[in-house]
Amino acid sequence: MFYKETNFKDTKIGRIPKEWEVVKLKNICVLIRGTEPGSKKYNNKGIGFRFIRVSDISKQILEPIFVDEKPENLSFCHKEDVLLTLDGVPGIVAKGMEGAISSGIRIVKPVNKINNDFLFYILQHSTVQKVIANYTIGTTIKHASRAIDFITLPLPSLREQQKIAEILSIVDEAIQKTNEIITKTERLKKALMQEL
Repeated sequence: MFYKETNFKDTKIGRIPKEWEVVKLKNICVLIRGTEPGSKKYNNKGIGFRFIRVSDISKQILEPIFVDEKPENLSFCHKEDVLLTLDGVPGIVAKGMEGAISSGIRIVKPVNKINNDFLFYILQHSTVQKVIANYTIGTTIKHASRAIDFITLPLPSLREQQKIAEILSIVDEAIQKTNEIITKTERLKKALMQEL
């Protein structure tokens, strides 16, 4: 059942249903910054811990690197953690990665009132991305950590958050399957063209 137009309210982030709240990200989540042990401690031999950089999340570098460093000097993420880049290429949101994270990445951990999957999707929304873009500084290497204080989210009930996340997850799966089919079809086309 869809909301009627009269059941909306105007807020600083736009029109949202009357029952929803508007909250600051920093009031409902803890942001854990990664660490930077230095490139001298990197290796590509699989020794130590997987080290996740902004370039890994942005898919600019595909070869994984590892870092041989004491665990207490590193910040670790788990597959269910939501990651947000704030340096290099600010605003990329990722999930499903495991390892130590670099200083350009934040683990965004829900404290209360917010579903982790909903958080993953809402951070990708244009209202959040605009705030990150507005508070990004630097030309060569971009930094957007100032944006944290200004990121504001629409917050439905936990039940609605879960339902929204479920629907978006189904759409994501459909997109992924479609992309896989397109990739396979392109490979088939190339093979056929070579054969012909």
